[in-house]
Amino acid sequence: MNNIPESGQSSDNKKVLDCAASPFSLSDRPVQPSNDGLLVRTATEAESEENVENHDLIRSITWSALCQKLTLPELSGACGDFGTLIPLLVAMARNRTIYLAPTLFLSGIVHIVTGCYWDIPIPLQPMKAIASLAIAQELTRTQVTVAGVGMGVCFLLLSVKNMIDIVNRWIPISVIGGLQLGVGWKLALKGIKLIQGLPWWFVSSIDCITMSVLCGLLCLYGLKRGPQTVQQIQSVADTPMSIRTFCKSCWTQPPVGIVLFLIGISLATVQLVRHDQDAETQVVTSEPLITNALRDVNSVDWRIGILSGTLTQLPLTTLNSCLSLCLLAQTLFPTHKSHCVSRRSICISIGLVNCCLCPLGMMPTCHGAGGLAAQHRLGASSGVSMIILGLFKIFMGLMASQGLLLRVLDALPVSVLGVLLVLAGHELGATGVIKVATTYLGREGNRSDSGEDAMVVCMITALVIVGTGHTHVGALCGWIACAIYGGGEIPFRSCCSFRRDEHIDLEVLENANSRGEYSRIEHRSDA
Repeated sequence: MNNIPESGQSSDNKKVLDCAASPFSLSDRPVQPSNDGLLVRTATEAESEENVENHDLIRSITWSALCQKLTLPELSGACGDFGTLIPLLVAMARNRTIYLAPTLFLSGIVHIVTGCYWDIPIPLQPMKAIASLAIAQELTRTQVTVAGVGMGVCFLLLSVKNMIDIVNRWIPISVIGGLQLGVGWKLALKGIKLIQGLPWWFVSSIDCITMSVLCGLLCLYGLKRGPQTVQQIQSVADTPMSIRTFCKSCWTQPPVGIVLFLIGISLATVQLVRHDQDAETQVVTSEPLITNALRDVNSVDWRIGILSGTLTQLPLTTLNSCLSLCLLAQTLFPTHKSHCVSRRSICISIGLVNCCLCPLGMMPTCHGAGGLAAQHRLGASSGVSMIILGLFKIFMGLMASQGLLLRVLDALPVSVLGVLLVLAGHELGATGVIKVATTYLGREGNRSDSGEDAMVVCMITALVIVGTGHTHVGALCGWIACAIYGGGEIPFRSCCSFRRDEHIDLEVLENANSRGEYSRIEHRSDA
């Protein structure tokens, strides 16, 4: 097979990829020898063979291979993204803006398929902008489904001729950061309003503001430290992990989202046992694993779902779930088998999942760089962790179909739920601010006119979103402000160069990681 290098990529950038056998690897293909006799395979060759490999989905999955890779780090890594998933999933399930059983069951199947296909821990996360709007009760369950279908159609179109790169050039990072800050701000305000309606002290129940304060202090302790660069994440994940080191890691940096959820579930279980005759908790019916989520859709739902949901989520996902994820996967798994993660494959995956499964009841989902970093940091190194997570979600979906899980979630204390929402809003808003700050500040962290202007645009976008309650209005105002502060021209070239290059040398990426420029964005960026 002839190797035709693409534009902007020289033959000196060839990388030797590890061809070690994997229980999920594709059948070995002949590797072309180089001039010096070494067996090499370039990223260009892997991408050129993608169309052929997409048809070879039969994997040599054996139970013995699964057992060999079923280690404590893989089990730990499977829980790496729970801190992002749990607050949004619980809140949307409580206000009935998603179908809980189909979401868990179908997302579990997707986890298993992606784990077998890519053999790296590619996460599956809720689309945070859509989820936040649904939690704030600005989108109904039908409109959430419509927004997911719209996202699926958009990403299938973006997968044609790599149009995702063209779209990324036309979206200023300052506006994207403002969208994340505004939506996260609204989500945190929703949690604070829930907590304000509680009594101050433990009067008739444990559900009070004091309990929220204690949970908030736990969040502050858990979020105070953590790896900030890809090298630190990789060094932690590459360390042999035993039960002792795993417990030590959880003590120094506890997964606050999981801890809060377990606290809430424990309190909800106690409440159900003590107040089993409560009519509100008894009126819970079973839910099918697959449903027709578009049966009651009308023209108003299509308009609101597309304008408020799809158009808000689209710029966030194009940046964070495509380019950021691909770059981080190349950094964390540089010697992975030839079936690498490409932007086109990610677009096709997001498009097919949302187009095909959202009408069947699954909530809008996407892949994210932050989830990949979190799972890899806790020890996930292969698709086995995603298979484990998929089986767990399928089991939870079966429980939810009987109404058991939803009954427990309905009894979840408001004091814990409010803190979970504040935590989710903080993560989303902080991601947007850090993205703008690290992109426009100089290498030494010096202030610059462009950096100050970018922060002004970010704040204008966020304030309009919070003030008007309409995300598309805030995005439009941010776009206009970006044009004004850019001297009448949208400053596209001031955006991060990583998201505009179609061919990025791994050596350049490693140099950026050593300066802390790229990794600080990628570690926290997920849509």
